[in-house]
Formats: sequence, structure tokens, C-alpha cells
Amino acid sequence: ALNYTLVAADNWKTILVNDDVNITLPAAAAGLSFFVGCIADKTLAILAPGSNDSILTKGDDAADSVTFSTASNKIGSLAFVVAIEVSAGAYKWFLVNIGGTTATIA
Repeated sequence: ALNYTLVAADNWKTILVNDDVNITLPAAAAGLSFFVGCIADKTLAILAPGSNDSILTKGDDAADSVTFSTASNKIGSLAFVVAIEVSAGAYKWFLVNIGGTTATIA
């Protein structure tokens, strides 16, 4: 799998992948957000920086990763990831599966 770490300069960009890719998020900070999607029958993993339980997503407020790897559910996977303030000065990533494909949360 390929690896890519998002940086602040990627803010508001749409990152589309067509290979097996691990996308690592930067530290969550005010104003950051990204769209990440898969346009091929490949696995897309979105990872918290340093496995720090900083992804808030469906049914999990402390996830380390969200992976789109289910057969026949990879193409069209699309996530919106936005930094939200969960307490004064503390941020987490809020990940919304807008593609509606099956995701594995860990």
C-alpha cells in the first residue's frame, strides 16, 4: 500500500486515490478539513496521527482508523474529515462516510 500524510496545505482539498493507500491525518487543529475518496477497487485507510484515538465517527468517539476494504464497497468510498473542538482547545477529527460504503472502524 502507498502511504500519504495530509498536511495543512491540503486543507479543503479532495484527495482521490486509485491504489491501496493509507492516508494519515495531521494533528487536528481549528479550520482543517479534507475530502478523501476512492475511485478504484482498492483499499483506502484513513489513520489518526500516531494512533492517538482522535477520530470520532459512527459509533466510536476514539477511533484510530477507518478503512474502506469490503469487497464491492470500495469504489465510491468518500469521507469528509473535519477538525472539531471537543473541549476548550482540544480537537478531534470528525469523519463522515458520505459515500455510504461499508467502513471498518478500529
